[in-house]
This record gives sequence, C-alpha cells and structure tokens, in this order.
Amino acid sequence: MQSPILIQLLISFALAYLSGGLLGYVIHWVLHQRWSGKLYRLHLTHHEVKYPSRDFLSVGEYRDAGSGNITPYFVALATIVLLPAFFALRQIGVPAWTIAVVAVEITLMAVVNDRIHDALHIKGHFLERLGFFRRCRIAHRVHHTNVKSNLSMTTFEWDRVFGTFSLPDE
Repeated sequence: MQSPILIQLLISFALAYLSGGLLGYVIHWVLHQRWSGKLYRLHLTHHEVKYPSRDFLSVGEYRDAGSGNITPYFVALATIVLLPAFFALRQIGVPAWTIAVVAVEITLMAVVNDRIHDALHIKGHFLERLGFFRRCRIAHRVHHTNVKSNLSMTTFEWDRVFGTFSLPDE
C-alpha cells in the first residue's frame, strides 16, 4: 500500500534537511583539510585574510564577493557524493519525484546557507534583527577562532552529533 502523498512529502523534506545539513557539514570539514588542496587554500584565505577572528565583520559588502569563488567545487563535490546516493535510493524503490524533491531542497538549502554565511560577516545586516541570525553569528565567530568547531552554518545538529559544537567562553 502506498503512503499518502503528504506523508511522502514530509519524509522527503525531513530527509533533505538532514542529508543537506550533513552534506554541508562534510563539505565544510573537507575545506579545513590540507589534503583538499586548492579548496583548503581558498578557504584558508577566507579565515586568515578576509575574515580573521580579530576582524570578523565588514561594513557594507561581503569581502569575498567575486573573488576565489569555490561554488563550482561545491557543486562537483556534492554531485560526486549525491549521485550514488540517489541511484541507491532509486534501486531500493524510492520514487523519482521524491529524489527530485530532496535534490531541489538540498540545492535551495545550499543557496540560502551561502547567503546567510555572507550576511554573518556584514555589520549592520538587516538580518541582525532576528535572534536566530544573532545566534548563528556568535557560533560562526567561534568557528573563526577555532576552525575545528561549528562547521555547520545555520543549524548545528551535526556539530552536536559529531561533538564539534562550541559556544564562546564567557
């Protein structure tokens, strides 16, 4: 018996949220590994040159805008990871539309996370009004002080699972 479409959609969204968050965590972890080569060097520039912990915020515009864009590398890495997963899901009978919903949601999550990440570094950003955003900024500032912590951008479930979540010492 087929489960109702609403249940399938809810499961798809939950799967996308969890798998998208895990993928983002893993990609960010990879960016902090020397063996990732150019990815590591580009990301290191973000941490040590563009936004060191002592100069975490910029005024007006995101400093990395237009330079050292690693989005194509993200897309390649995500494709390498996700394609086999999608084929495996298809083999066990997951409907193609469910896989499409998950893929679209993961893509949207990546775009939103990227925009929120940029905003975390901009002083006076309009999102500062939101408590969620202010909490993310605090956690992200900790990441710029200790790169082994807070590898997630906006949700920290996977940091909690892997023991990498940290708040500032006060």
